[in-house]
Amino acid sequence: MRPETGAMRFGFDWTGVFIRSDNAFRFAETLKAIYDEKWIFFHRETIECLIKLLESCNEQNKNPNTQKLKRFSACQEKK
Repeated sequence: MRPETGAMRFGFDWTGVFIRSDNAFRFAETLKAIYDEKWIFFHRETIECLIKLLESCNEQNKNPNTQKLKRFSACQEKK
C-alpha cells in the first residue's frame, strides 16, 4: 500500500497535503505556464485540481478521504 496525493493526517496533528511526484511535476509545469502567461486555457483542469487538493486539508470540512496514519515519529525510519 502507498500514500496517494491528497489530505493526510499523522496521529492527532493538523491535516496536511501529500503530493506524489507524478502529480507534483504536473502542478509545477502548470504553475510555470501560468507564471509565463502561456497556455493558461489548456491548464485549467490542472489548476482546478490543485485548488481542490489544497482545500482538501481544511480541518473544518472533515474530509472523509483524509489518509490517517500513525503519529509522525512512529512512521519515521530509524537511522
